[in-house]
Amino acid sequence: MRNQYIGYYNWTPEEFMNLWNEAIFVFDTNTLLNIYRYKENTCNAFLNTLELVQDNAWIPDHVAAEFHKNRRGCIYGQEKAYDGIVETLKGSVATLEEKIKKIGNHKLLNTADIKDQFQKVIDEISHKVLETKQDHPNYKENDSVLDRITKIFDNRVGSPMEMKTLEVIYKEGEGRYERKVPPGYGDKKKNLNKYGDLVIWKALMGKAEKEKRPIVFITSDDKEDWWQIEQGKRIGPRPELIQEFYRQTKQLYYQYNPAPFIDYAAKHFEQDVADEAVLTEIRAVRDEQSKKGVKLVKLAKRFQFASPVEVDPWQGSLLHSSALIPSISAQRHLRNEHMASLSELESELRFLNEKIHAMDSVPDEGWSPEIDDHYDTWQQDREAVIYKVSRLKYLLGEDFDEEDYVMGLE
Repeated sequence: MRNQYIGYYNWTPEEFMNLWNEAIFVFDTNTLLNIYRYKENTCNAFLNTLELVQDNAWIPDHVAAEFHKNRRGCIYGQEKAYDGIVETLKGSVATLEEKIKKIGNHKLLNTADIKDQFQKVIDEISHKVLETKQDHPNYKENDSVLDRITKIFDNRVGSPMEMKTLEVIYKEGEGRYERKVPPGYGDKKKNLNKYGDLVIWKALMGKAEKEKRPIVFITSDDKEDWWQIEQGKRIGPRPELIQEFYRQTKQLYYQYNPAPFIDYAAKHFEQDVADEAVLTEIRAVRDEQSKKGVKLVKLAKRFQFASPVEVDPWQGSLLHSSALIPSISAQRHLRNEHMASLSELESELRFLNEKIHAMDSVPDEGWSPEIDDHYDTWQQDREAVIYKVSRLKYLLGEDFDEEDYVMGLE
């Protein structure tokens, strides 16, 4: 009975030991991309751990393709953070100035002195941020992370699936997602790459079946379609995943988030590769990235209409605007305006994505300062448009997934 319901049984330390001795270690896209987001010490610790399992490491073609497609955007996101912080600091000065202007003359407060002192502090912090920016790794000229990842997975990448194979997986995915069969149904509402997790899952089972070896999958995904969650806590892989894997391949399957993987690897290989600070940062980056798609929508919810005349698609929610505009026809007209604006923004995004994705295919040695400037400008423009889309989606009561708009629109 245990083999028939193996996903519901706890594993012994000896079974975990045997698993790690025999397994192929597979990594998902975000686990690899997050390496660019780590501080230097954590970055090296993670890469050192990958090198410990290098002889038994492997990634599906889907993961490799997504990694290369999104690598430059990930690097850019880190680089732009410095300027973003400086702009936010400048904004805080403007906010204070506006507040002081509203206060006007005050009996005791020396508002001019407050403003001057605040400006000095902001200038000092901004200067330090921009100084730090100078020390940021120039991955465009020397990408040591890419070099190490390339070496680790040299001749350890799966072959691309044929289109007819993918079509069969997509068709199967429709039924699986409707029945909430893991994995991947958590991406059901995506417009793009909806079946990416299922493609990876099929690749994992294919690899295990071919090599007759168990799989350890390291994923930064934390959704319920991968994990068994009880009272808000992840307690292990979904039992159904282990069940399906074993039925089809006669091999064992287990999965880890990146931090537990690093921790267990250090113990298994008896290597001091990571301290608690490293593990804490890995957890924080994973949590930050998994919540990123939700943050924009939450931010949009903070904006409300200031008055009935300020019916602006960037200034409120449809719920509040409806209360201000009692006419049904007026509400319908407003919604139509929102839909038209959304259509225009999505057209603009398609144009920007085409430009950015075209540049992503340019080899590093083909880049020039002029290309770099265009790339940065288009990235900034796309981010601004995506933010507006997130707010419009909220106004219209529609789901928003940032990844769909970064990757492209169907």
